[in-house]
Amino acid sequence: MFTQKQENFCQYIFQGKTQHESYALSYNVANMLPASIDRKACELMDNVKIMSRINELRSLVTSKTIAGIVERQEILTKIARSPNDETPDVIRAVDVLNKMDRLYQDNSTNTTNNTLVINLSVTSPDDLPAVRQFLEISK
Repeated sequence: MFTQKQENFCQYIFQGKTQHESYALSYNVANMLPASIDRKACELMDNVKIMSRINELRSLVTSKTIAGIVERQEILTKIARSPNDETPDVIRAVDVLNKMDRLYQDNSTNTTNNTLVINLSVTSPDDLPAVRQFLEISK
C-alpha cells in the first residue's frame, strides 16, 4: 500500500513534472539540499511499486484519438531523421524525445537500460549531416 505522499509523487510524475519537482511537491523538503531531493526522488523511481503505479496511471489514459507515447516518439523520430535541412525542427524533436525519456535529470552522462545517452549539440546547419549520420549509425 502507498502512503499519500507516495501517491502524490506518482501523480506528479504522471502529470509530467520532473522527479525533483514531484518529490519536492510531495514531501517536506525545507531542510534538504537539491542533491538530497534528487537522490530521494531517484530512490522512489527505483521502487517497483512506485513504477507500477505510474505505469498504471499512464495506461488509464489510452484513447484512439490521442497519440500515445510510442506514437509520439515515432513522429518525433521521423522529424529528427528527416532529410530536410530544418535544423531547428530536428533539434527540437531530439530535445523533446530526450525529455520524454527523462534524460535531462542531471548534467552527467546517464546510462539507463544498458543504453548510453550522448548529448549532441548542433551549433550550425553544417553540423546537421554529421548528426544525421550518427542517428543512422545508432539505429
